Amino acid sequence: MTSKTSLRSAADLQGRLCSEHGSPTWAAVIAAIDDQLDDSTSATSRLLLNDPRDPVESAVFLRILGAVHRLLLLGISSDLSRYLPSLGGQTSPHLAAKAFLTFVGEHENRVQAEMQHPVQTNEVARSGILSAGLRTIVAETHLPVRLLEVGSSAGLNLRLDEYRIHMGEEFWGPEDSPVVLDHLLNSGQPDGAAFVIVDRAGCDLSPINAASDAGQVRLRSFIWPEDRVRMSRLNAALSVFEPVRIDAASATDWVRSQCATPQTGHVTVVMHSIVMPYLTGAERQEFVTVMDDLGAQAATDAPLAWLRMEFDDNYGTVSLELDLWPLNRHEVLATCNPHGANINWLPVASRT
Repeated sequence: MTSKTSLRSAADLQGRLCSEHGSPTWAAVIAAIDDQLDDSTSATSRLLLNDPRDPVESAVFLRILGAVHRLLLLGISSDLSRYLPSLGGQTSPHLAAKAFLTFVGEHENRVQAEMQHPVQTNEVARSGILSAGLRTIVAETHLPVRLLEVGSSAGLNLRLDEYRIHMGEEFWGPEDSPVVLDHLLNSGQPDGAAFVIVDRAGCDLSPINAASDAGQVRLRSFIWPEDRVRMSRLNAALSVFEPVRIDAASATDWVRSQCATPQTGHVTVVMHSIVMPYLTGAERQEFVTVMDDLGAQAATDAPLAWLRMEFDDNYGTVSLELDLWPLNRHEVLATCNPHGANINWLPVASRT
């Protein structure tokens, strides 16, 4: 049984992230659930206290939010829909919180079943900052890209070369793409070189089939209900999505196997975004060790890059970091928010 102390720590963190990054509704719901943890008759308390996974590493509050949102998107009727813009409602965090608790009480078993799915936003806007990172890598290596994404979910960001990116004074990607990523840059100016992806693949413990109705609903359910822009971007990406290989595998084992044989004439890029919070401390350390070991084996004609967009240890800042071997180069290229917006691209002199 999960302790109330650990659940309250998770509520503080996940509620803060919702509040700071665009969802006062979900922040209010998390606060309401937190207030009921001492109530043994509360369905939300039962679900969270009986959930066996670590409440922070499994993002238990985001899972219950996604579970309820998913059931509503699938057509279950509820007053809660009146307060969620994603369902045609008007934002009212206080009323949404009350209706949320009622909904869980009425559909406890179905909510519990949906909570088994991990959090997988597959946020499309992250492709903007990630593709800017790829341009930085190619400007250095002058090689085509072999792209390997860890925690790919449905693989939408593996298709980043098919999106139109507007980044300050720079533009790249197909001009006729229905996915247009703009208004993401806050300061600075990324530069770099055009890249060509010659091979791409990903891994995920629970890959989502973005070509299926069920898979698309799962992706939509993790978008904040107030965020029409993010939902529009997701729908645009889904409208043109072509399947890409995503293996059901753990991050460390998969990367080790994919990089076991150097690929000469290419730069292999291991990429991920907001994946590390869902790994245990031991899993994170093992992944870092494997990347360092693989980097030590890189050669000039088969370089390895590690491009990641991740939180710092306090979940305060999200940074885009790059390691490039065999140059043994490490840079913090930029900071942004967890959804890939508010990008502050750092000048070369400021990088560490």
